[in-house]
Amino acid sequence: MANTEAPEYAIEVDNVSMIFNIANEQLNNLKEYFIKIMRHELFFKEFRALNDVSFKVRRGEVVGLVGTNGSGKSTMLKCIAGVLEPSEGSVTVRGNIAPLIELGAGFDAELTARENIYLNGALLGYTREFIDEHLQDIIDFAELENFMDMPLKNYSSGMVARIAFAIATVTEPDVLIVDETLSVGDVFFQQKCEDRIKRFIESGNVTVLFVSHSMAQVARICERVIWIEKGVQRMDGPAKEVCEAYRAQFEPVPAQAVEKVTIERLVADTADALVGANARTGLIPEAAPSGAPNRFYLAYTGMPQGIPGVRYQVKKAGAYFYVTLDPSLYQVVSLKDQEGRIVREVIDEGTYTVEIDLADHARHRYDLACTTYEFTVKRFGHYADVNSAAWYSVSVERAYNLYYLDEAENNLFFPESPITPGDAVCLISRMAGGPGEKDEALAWAREAGIVDGLPGFDAADTVSREQYAHMLANLARAKGEYAEASLEALSDISDADGISDWALADVAWAVANRVMGRGGFVNSAGTLTRAEAVALAVNYQPESLDGHDRVVNPRP
Repeated sequence: MANTEAPEYAIEVDNVSMIFNIANEQLNNLKEYFIKIMRHELFFKEFRALNDVSFKVRRGEVVGLVGTNGSGKSTMLKCIAGVLEPSEGSVTVRGNIAPLIELGAGFDAELTARENIYLNGALLGYTREFIDEHLQDIIDFAELENFMDMPLKNYSSGMVARIAFAIATVTEPDVLIVDETLSVGDVFFQQKCEDRIKRFIESGNVTVLFVSHSMAQVARICERVIWIEKGVQRMDGPAKEVCEAYRAQFEPVPAQAVEKVTIERLVADTADALVGANARTGLIPEAAPSGAPNRFYLAYTGMPQGIPGVRYQVKKAGAYFYVTLDPSLYQVVSLKDQEGRIVREVIDEGTYTVEIDLADHARHRYDLACTTYEFTVKRFGHYADVNSAAWYSVSVERAYNLYYLDEAENNLFFPESPITPGDAVCLISRMAGGPGEKDEALAWAREAGIVDGLPGFDAADTVSREQYAHMLANLARAKGEYAEASLEALSDISDADGISDWALADVAWAVANRVMGRGGFVNSAGTLTRAEAVALAVNYQPESLDGHDRVVNPRP
């Protein structure tokens, strides 16, 4: 009876094993080899790179192959591509194959790039007529037209990869095999390669076998993933499930952990132990005093990757000095929780102790005044939709701690949404110690003169930057803190000519006092977002009037 199911599969791998014989001793020449054979003294050790692997891939399916180094992925691809013949089992492939396994294999370094295109094309089964017809397409994709007549030995590895990929994918194959191809070359070439592969996938006619150590890339490109480990097929299923299972082997979760907590800020018990940390809260700012970005403690994927800004007193050549830890210079010896148990990762709020071993690039150890460091981690941010990596995150958290913002039932702040006049008035009212409800806050704002001279305020459903600058300036007037600034303050603002005449003085005041315009651009007529409104408020008044703070000095 005919098999009617088979044609729908482009690849069938049936109980494939690949066995290599490894000599037990090194033989330096052919004479020694034949002597050992004649004396029956040549012994080999059997190594199974693949052990009884079976799977089928439908036509047009995109399948990822994952596994650690040496797991047998490339061996499996070479069996499918016909480079290797399985020791046991069989492989059936229907259609022509474009194997992107070792880009540049088969090139001759002494020949020019143009000559190598014909040589490599012939190895891939292309006729000379076919290469003649598609030569310009290959050159255009590689973007190396000015170097086509240069010997390949003068090419960089990235340039060779460009040509090899362009040749292999110049026509749409039935089966495309991609083995770590997208990890070579510059980022622009990688994106270009991925775009071409995606076009093949979208056509629905190309079956793709994709190998990469980037689980994000595998999950993005593939719909199904096969996991091979130490030659054995461990798992075959939907991409998301297999990728998560694969990652889990590198991220063991302690038995007591129910749910991981991503810690994205570090708060020290002793704030001066952290360079640039706030002296009262211990919170590290987005940038160090030097202006360089701070590393944040991201204890989510295993052992600690770095403790940002920690300074250690070290001894070298009889002198003590302070050094800021560089993750390439130190090794974490242990990480302990507050109960003294060694843990692999920070999974909850609490106090932790890190023990370190510090050495220079030559691996010479330093004598440390202290080898342990204690720190406390807590969840950063009150609102669930505030990304702690966003530019506004510290301002929003600070505004909440200073009681400028209230509790939200849904725990959402909506940072990118335009701020309404009512919410803007409430924010300014809380800054001044006034009422926090909209109706009362608006009455207070009118009485205090906060909205005086504001054209169209009652009718507007959004607030512009210049309107908000005018409201903050009126708050400064009400507090007796307003000092008129020279319009020269606007000389560094690139769009100063767009400011309305009625708002010029107050925008100049805001720029002179570093409330706004720090990037040299104010976009005064633009709509103000909630995140921007909070940032400007904190810029003007970084401390609450009554001195209360939800973190260190909460209101009774």
